[in-house]
Amino acid sequence: MKRPPADEDTESEVELDCRVWRLPRKLRTGKALPPLQAWEAPPGLPSSRQLTALAAAARKLAQGGRSFWISARAKPQSAVQRFALDVFHFHLARLQLSGDQKAGIAGAEVWAQRRSARESKERRGMNWHFDKDEDLLDECGLCVHPLVGTATYLTDAGAPLTVLTQPTLRVDRGSGPDPDQPQLRRSSSALVAYPRKGLHVAFSGQLLHGVPGQLEEERGKERLALLVNVWLLHRPLGLRSSGGGRSSPRKKLRAGRLLRGSESAGVGCTKASAGKRLAADASCRNHVLQGAGACQGSGTNRDGDMRKGKLEFGARVTHVKTSEGSVEVRGSGSTTRCSRLVCALPPANLKAVTFEPPLPSSRQALHEANFIGCIIKSVIRYGQPFWRNKGFSGEVVAESTAEEPVFNCYDHCIGDSHFLVCFMNGAPAKLWSSRSQAERKEVVLKQLTKWFGQEANEPLEFLEKDWVADEFTTGCPVGCYPPNTLAPHMQALREPCGLIHWAGTESADSCQGFMDGAVQAAQRCAREVIAALEAARA
Repeated sequence: MKRPPADEDTESEVELDCRVWRLPRKLRTGKALPPLQAWEAPPGLPSSRQLTALAAAARKLAQGGRSFWISARAKPQSAVQRFALDVFHFHLARLQLSGDQKAGIAGAEVWAQRRSARESKERRGMNWHFDKDEDLLDECGLCVHPLVGTATYLTDAGAPLTVLTQPTLRVDRGSGPDPDQPQLRRSSSALVAYPRKGLHVAFSGQLLHGVPGQLEEERGKERLALLVNVWLLHRPLGLRSSGGGRSSPRKKLRAGRLLRGSESAGVGCTKASAGKRLAADASCRNHVLQGAGACQGSGTNRDGDMRKGKLEFGARVTHVKTSEGSVEVRGSGSTTRCSRLVCALPPANLKAVTFEPPLPSSRQALHEANFIGCIIKSVIRYGQPFWRNKGFSGEVVAESTAEEPVFNCYDHCIGDSHFLVCFMNGAPAKLWSSRSQAERKEVVLKQLTKWFGQEANEPLEFLEKDWVADEFTTGCPVGCYPPNTLAPHMQALREPCGLIHWAGTESADSCQGFMDGAVQAAQRCAREVIAALEAARA
């Protein structure tokens, strides 16, 4: 998995290795992975003194309410890190995992859970939930579980960990668990493990579990546990290394959210710039979302490893040829071959691409009718939010004209950075795109000065993006259709054409023209491609 350095706060790329979904299935043919198993003493902690020291460290960790990552190859710098790695290696050894299954991303997620004697019975338990990569589910709609979940009790009190013995999520056609498809089996039973100091409990990471407060035998005492999840072939998004950088807050579980178990369950993917690309390789090993400029080319090798392929910027595609079992993409002096092609361009821009053989007539009609909107976006930075000091919100909606082309303005202050963001749209944007940036800056500041006062004419910085003049997108934010040109061909907007799949915000079910729509379409395309590749292998 490709990752930014641990001290960075943004992620420009997410790569998911689909082998992570097959790990539990592989283990069934070798060493069994029991639903729940317990050991009287935790790994690597033979003495009560060490256990007491670990409890003190766990209480400090619980105060932050956050989880941390420790790589399998890291050198431990604290008692908690050392314990997490002991747990990680103990469970890999007992499951007799081979060297190739350990390859790639591997490590432990660690956090502490503490319930004080003063808390109510309801708060001393925990709702039913799955351990999973919360951010990946919230942002991408993909559900990835750890291989093994563990809990080590550091006190003798509290409600028991309760684990169902059968997976309760259906597996979708791409091999991943579907968080929206419960599969509650009648044959499933529950196993419980009551707290006892030093008891180490492990369970399959894909199982539904919770801590029912009503099962607590004795109240009035502290319940303290150190939890370690064992991850192979995947590192949860947003999780920073233990002891430094940004960490991931453990999300509180609300009653009623039985399956997803988190406070949000949206769709999106990574903090990256516009024009994200989805590539699904020939072996279904990875699918990748990468941020880069719009209308870039992306290629995967025939051996099915994106990391051995290439990402080309500024590459204009001119010709797409489909033959039996492969697609050839030509343009900008290069040729790329792949087993499946995902096209995320606006339909209007596909008019310049020659498809061989020709696309179905309904799909061609969508390309011919589509046109791109016109937008110029300006971001203006100031030393102070002077408009707020005057009692203004910073938001303006105005009737734009050729002389006053800005139709919308809003406050976009972030921390100590103070911004106003402005848009020219439609005919005024097309008109002002033909003029110089200096002229556009002058007219934007003139309107801001009219609305907010003279301070608006003294920015620290003026940035703009003229989407109308962009060589590849030729407009923004979305491809549009005149009346009665989309409805007759609606089905062709998303329907694959042989080995060619259609993504892009225009093909989304909702939020067309926004990043939400682009990612929603990418998700659908990923499912289509993965299912097709799996079917071809079968």
